Amino acid sequence: MVRLFLAVNTILFLGFGVHVFLHTPTIAENLGIGGVNTDGLYELRSNYGGVSLGAGLLCLLGAIRAQLQRPALFFLLTYTGGYALGRLLALPYDGLPSAALIAYGVFEAVTATIAFFLLRRLASTA
Repeated sequence: MVRLFLAVNTILFLGFGVHVFLHTPTIAENLGIGGVNTDGLYELRSNYGGVSLGAGLLCLLGAIRAQLQRPALFFLLTYTGGYALGRLLALPYDGLPSAALIAYGVFEAVTATIAFFLLRRLASTA
């Protein structure tokens, strides 16, 4: 179950990271931040694309090597959990975001929850 979860996240994060690198200006425009300068595009590519590529690689390593499963799951718990928490805490400031961003939040919350339970499962079998 852990390897399957990490393999699925490998595909999702690597795919998202590549998508961000290839389509950064369009993504910025879709988020309502069109006209971003070179520094802004650079930051979007590195923060969303680069971190997603790194997350995907860590998930891949966790899917392949049993000793990296815990670090990969802990990363997913804290990374996606932090995003989900941040999105929830931002609601009173800006109101409801688009359906796409709500879907990202649901994905992040579900991913963090599954990672939490898989970490507990690994701890109970150790």
